[in-house]
Amino acid sequence: MSGSPPIRDLPPLRELIGQEPARKGPNRTQAAIKLLASVARKLQHPSRSLVFYTMREVAETLTMSLSDVSRVYHQLEQEGLLLIRRSAPTLLVSRATHARQTINGVVAIPIWPYAFCNWTDWRRFFSEMTRALRE
Repeated sequence: MSGSPPIRDLPPLRELIGQEPARKGPNRTQAAIKLLASVARKLQHPSRSLVFYTMREVAETLTMSLSDVSRVYHQLEQEGLLLIRRSAPTLLVSRATHARQTINGVVAIPIWPYAFCNWTDWRRFFSEMTRALRE
């Protein structure tokens, strides 16, 4: 992330959630995902990323195991609310930041297969296509 370093200026998690999700049952993880997603949306800053609560804090507050909290965090990362990096604090992504989407491949249908197969500069074609798709 560029710009100023992220700050940790969040109220205690217990104040934000008020009550805990159900302690037992198969939907406990889903309840925690909904709860933390609503907390994350409330706390999102328009232009800065904030340091989010640690997994241990959330596990203690919600009386959940660390593995369950890890699953919740990864789901929130897939939704674009959190940014998890190894050996770094978990960041609450700002509203202005968009989750990066990677390009897994390029689909091209050559009109003239003989010329396409014999084209000597096909690597340039793929690199230009990848660049154009990222813009």
